Amino acid sequence: MHAIFSPTRLLGPFEDLFVVDAAAGEEMSLFIAQGKKGGTLFEQTYACGNNLKGTLGINRTSHLQDLTMVPDLSDLFDE
Repeated sequence: MHAIFSPTRLLGPFEDLFVVDAAAGEEMSLFIAQGKKGGTLFEQTYACGNNLKGTLGINRTSHLQDLTMVPDLSDLFDE
């Protein structure tokens, strides 16, 4: 894993999503991605980085190298 310092298109499950908000610290990153499914707009929260104290909100404590959806935060958005 490496740092990305310029706008980069994410592939795979993120290919059709647009990042609408982001927050990053020294050891963790969070972002909100927006997409459309069947004409309905949806938003999901993703996180990665140091989670040894549970700061990412993924209901476990372990370091996350890959972007992981945070279900508890994603469920807060209105559909």
